[in-house]
Amino acid sequence: MISVYASFFFIFTFVVCLANSSKSNNRQIDSFDSYPKHVATLSTAGATTLITITPGDILEGKHLCKLLCRESQIFPITLRGGAIKDEDKHKINVHLTFLYASVANAESLLNACNSEATAPCMKKVAALAKSDDGKWIWIIIGVVFCLLVVVGVIVIVMKKKGDFL
Repeated sequence: MISVYASFFFIFTFVVCLANSSKSNNRQIDSFDSYPKHVATLSTAGATTLITITPGDILEGKHLCKLLCRESQIFPITLRGGAIKDEDKHKINVHLTFLYASVANAESLLNACNSEATAPCMKKVAALAKSDDGKWIWIIIGVVFCLLVVVGVIVIVMKKKGDFL
């Protein structure tokens, strides 16, 4: 038999709490509608800027190069037909807004950070990106080798049982 005492206790507690809340003089606490509705709004881009950055500043300033190119963590970007994606432009603009910085042309800044010649701090990042390409070949070779071994073992076991061909 199922006990109904727990549900009666819940209903009783709910009714008591509801009655006490209706007796309260502070309607602001009791009403869910009276709570302030906090809304986060975006500030306009470029409203507060402390520094305006040019691609030449990246080449000259070692710390500025690290702050803009490395710390944004969006480089190296892939250029498709020499064009920069809108997603990458948006990412660098968000990063610049966070730094209270502005740039006249986001595309030139993206091109500067993507090149080792104009951004010396990116040599290490570019070397790591190039070294990761060779790992996939060995992973694929390893997976194919394991599959061949498994298929070979299955064929040998089936031949011993006489179920093969």
